[in-house]
Amino acid sequence: MAKAKFYIRVDTYWQNSPDTFFGPYETHEAAEAAMDESDIGRWDLKQGACDIKNQTRCLGILNTTEARKMGMTWRNTISARKQVPGDLHDLAELEEAYLV
Repeated sequence: MAKAKFYIRVDTYWQNSPDTFFGPYETHEAAEAAMDESDIGRWDLKQGACDIKNQTRCLGILNTTEARKMGMTWRNTISARKQVPGDLHDLAELEEAYLV
């Protein structure tokens, strides 16, 4: 049986911003560590973002099946990184480099 792979689902606090997925990570802990190394916001309904248009937020760590159900395709997936960008501008640079 194949080991599960994990992906981090990211968007911005801005309404209807597209999702980006980072991964695959070999373990849930590796994905968690990548989020802990960044200044990405964790989604919390009671918490507001300082900069709702530009700050990225994590919508969860998902296994491959869950990520595909949430809309993950090769067009919106960036390879696993040690640090997930916490800012829309950094995310846009990565998307330009990887998703062209």
